[in-house]
Formats: sequence, structure tokens, C-alpha cells
Amino acid sequence: MHVYDLTGLTRGAGEQRRVVVQSFDVPLQSLVLAICGFVAALPFVIVLFPLLGYVALFGIGLVEVGVFWLFRWRSRSGLRLKHYQAILDRRRSHVDRFLVCGVPYDLTRGLALSVVPSSIPAPKTERHPDDDVGELFSRVC
Repeated sequence: MHVYDLTGLTRGAGEQRRVVVQSFDVPLQSLVLAICGFVAALPFVIVLFPLLGYVALFGIGLVEVGVFWLFRWRSRSGLRLKHYQAILDRRRSHVDRFLVCGVPYDLTRGLALSVVPSSIPAPKTERHPDDDVGELFSRVC
């Protein structure tokens, strides 16, 4: 029995597809992004052309560079994600938030919690009247 790691072979397959346009060999994803960037830039150029004249056509190039930076190029650090993925990950991150059962918990409410590893047995103590940790978990979960 043989086991092969195909991740290296299949990961880049979509990015390696190419299209021939007027004798130029272009990656398919780049062609689609160029067309979408051009279509996205047209409304801005139509609005700015009466004001700026032919200088407004440089807006197409600026939008194209922005589209390629966002969706095609990868970050130079970390996981080398595409820039839009890195932006979404930053927005979804839970840095400086305390989560209880996946729900953000406001620590300013006055309830103090201590989180300990599950391998250390909890000491047997009497329940204090102000201890509503059990109530917190029953409301959130």
C-alpha cells in the first residue's frame, strides 16, 4: 500500500490554469480579476471624466492595482494569506476578549472567574452565596 501527499500537487492547480489571449499566456484568475477591476472602475471614470478629462483614465489603473493587491497578491509575513483573507481574519479575531462557550463575556460586570487546567482536580469547598459561575454557564451555554 502506498500513500501519497497530493496537497502540493492539487493546491496550486487552480492558480496554474492559463488562458491564451491575443497570443499572451495569462493566468485565468488574473484575467477574471482584470475584467472585474475594469468593470468596477468604469463608474468612477464616467463620473470623473467630465471633471478631470483624460487624467481620469488613470483611475482604471489604480483600481486594477487595488483589486490585484486585495485578491491576487499574498502577504509577506505569517501564513502568506491573500490580503482580503488576512483582513477578514483580523476582523474575526477575538484578541483581548474573554469567551465563555463561544460568547464574548464582559469582565466589567464584576464576576471574577479563574480558569484552571482540567487535569488539576478542583478543591472541595462549600459554595459561596456570591459565586454564580454555575449560573453564568447555564445562561450562556
